Amino acid sequence: MKKKAIVEQKQDQPIEVKIIAESIVVISEGIARLRKGMLNDRAIVLLIHDACSTDRMGKKPGKPEIRNILDTMESLSETYLRKKASR
Repeated sequence: MKKKAIVEQKQDQPIEVKIIAESIVVISEGIARLRKGMLNDRAIVLLIHDACSTDRMGKKPGKPEIRNILDTMESLSETYLRKKASR
């Protein structure tokens, strides 16, 4: 039986921007490493597609959608973080 992770955020204790930024970097780098690993993109997309559950209409996300999500996750750092100023 799968356990669902429950994340609780208290209103009076917001997450620091530094922690959010570090998480974005970790996600982007993780996806990049996954895509540069032994499995090619086609295999990764097929594995994700197979693992997805169906929606109410009995459909799974399409392979182009999954590729788009992988591309977007890999570029999170570029999209949402400022580059460090070189000194």
